[in-house]
Amino acid sequence: MDLVEINGEKVPATYLGDAVYAIYDGYNCILRLNDHRNEEGQIYLEPSAVNNLNSFILQCNELRNLRNEREESENLASSNE
Repeated sequence: MDLVEINGEKVPATYLGDAVYAIYDGYNCILRLNDHRNEEGQIYLEPSAVNNLNSFILQCNELRNLRNEREESENLASSNE
């Protein structure tokens, strides 16, 4: 895990994948692109935005699961023909 300096202290930068790094400054979740040291264009998510993002991710997972179940059902139906 890489460390970055935020407000005078070293904090971990977690690589999430797809060139996105997440940093927690004690209040905000900070997202940085391409490099954990890149402060240009960083996104600050306050706690309510993080909660909204978590809800969105849960919705995406539910939709993905429904799609997968539907595809499995369609595959079973077509294999039984």
